[in-house]
Amino acid sequence: MSRRVSSVMLVVVVVLGALTVAVASAVRATSGAAAPERQAVVAAP
Repeated sequence: MSRRVSSVMLVVVVVLGALTVAVASAVRATSGAAAPERQAVVAAP
C-alpha cells in the first residue's frame, strides 16, 4: 500500500514538473525573444 502511494506521489510530481515546463515554454514563446539572458537565469534551478 505504501509503495503504491509513493508511486502515485512520484507520478504526480513528474506530471507537475512537466506541466511547469510546458507553461514556462509557452510563456517564453508568447513573450517572444525578449531578454533571453534573464529567462535563462530564471529557468536555471
